[in-house]
Amino acid sequence: MAKLRVYDPILKQQVIDAIKYSGLSVSQASKQYGVHHKSIYFWLSKEGTTPVTNSITGQTRNKSDSLLISKLQQENRELKELLGSTHLDLSKFKKNILSDSAKKSSLQITLSRVRDYSAKHPETKLSRLAKITGVPKSSLYYKPTQTAKDIITKELIVQTLVQDPFLGSKRMSDHLKVFGNITLNHKKISRVKQLFGIQVRYHKNNPYKRDRGLCDVKTLGIENLVKELTPEYPNHIWSSDFTYLLFKGNWYYVATLKDNFTKEIVGWHLSKHHTENLTTQAFQKAVSVFGKPIYLHSDQGT
Repeated sequence: MAKLRVYDPILKQQVIDAIKYSGLSVSQASKQYGVHHKSIYFWLSKEGTTPVTNSITGQTRNKSDSLLISKLQQENRELKELLGSTHLDLSKFKKNILSDSAKKSSLQITLSRVRDYSAKHPETKLSRLAKITGVPKSSLYYKPTQTAKDIITKELIVQTLVQDPFLGSKRMSDHLKVFGNITLNHKKISRVKQLFGIQVRYHKNNPYKRDRGLCDVKTLGIENLVKELTPEYPNHIWSSDFTYLLFKGNWYYVATLKDNFTKEIVGWHLSKHHTENLTTQAFQKAVSVFGKPIYLHSDQGT
């Protein structure tokens, strides 16, 4: 049977005075004086019943220190609350009630609670908290290294969006590879955008609403003459259209005319601006080479 260790009364008083007047915690005093923390808590509990003379000042005082007691009670309440919420989260985690994403989120919340408690009570070791709460000790000591890399990626994304605010993740990956000689996976770009809340401007499909009354065939008296017509020879039916493309950081517009019979481009024109001159120049070039067609069909007034 182990012998009960007997401490010197002077050492007891020094430990108690260090906790009450020097601001040492129980764990710090336990390390400094080589006394088990349970013995210190026992001395503090006995402190409230008998008056003891201060070994430093020689004054007699009552040992019921309300501030210390309230501090210990507050620590106990916070630890109980931490243990209760952590036990609930871990029980759900172990019982397989949650999905994979919910499990990961639940574990992160639990780790955040334990870290918050450790920040308020730095005298409590993380290893002890890990043992009490049942969370992995390595998770409490883990410091993520990906954050610094994500910040660099974020700055690169923001700089690219300043040049072109309409780039999505895949187009931005291609843009960086072509113009910046930077290889960056579109999945990483999407993850960093979501992490830092970066939003991209999107083109609207139809920025304007056409008045269907003005475009009504009966109102205008104009019908689609080539809707049921099949081209039978060259210059029978032409179709016009335009598109835009990005070249070396600048947008260009291209208007084209196609012969529906030969399927060849009979005229085209390139311009930096989407104006009336874009389509008229393409038509004039086509007429100067192939002559006038019988029908010219344009989509939505191109």
